[in-house]
This record gives sequence, C-alpha cells and structure tokens, in this order.
Amino acid sequence: MDRFYQGSYFLGFLKLALLIIGFVTAFIFIGVFILWGLGIYVLIDLFFVYKAVQRDNYHKILLVLE
Repeated sequence: MDRFYQGSYFLGFLKLALLIIGFVTAFIFIGVFILWGLGIYVLIDLFFVYKAVQRDNYHKILLVLE
C-alpha cells in the first residue's frame, strides 16, 4: 500500500503481483524464492518510501502555512 499512497502505481501493482504469484507457486518451491526476494525488496523499499512520504508531508505542511 505504500507505493499506492505515494502515487507509484506501477511499483505498487508489481509488488502486489509478486506477492500473489509467490503465494500461488509456494507449493512447488519456486514461490519461496519469489517471496524471499520480495521480502528483501520490501525491507529496502521501506527506507525509500519513508523518506519520500516524509518529504511529501513536509511539503504539504509548508503549503498550509503559506
């Protein structure tokens, strides 16, 4: 949901699709690797999204104060 909130719909759908594909293919062991890769991507992405949302919120506060 973080990428949807930020407005990056393509990356949001990509993360959602990888999650669904990972769960569906987990029984044949391919999905485990997809889910591991997605988990690493999510952990790294948390830092980027946190900074971007923080910057957007700061910008919104400045617009209100003007």
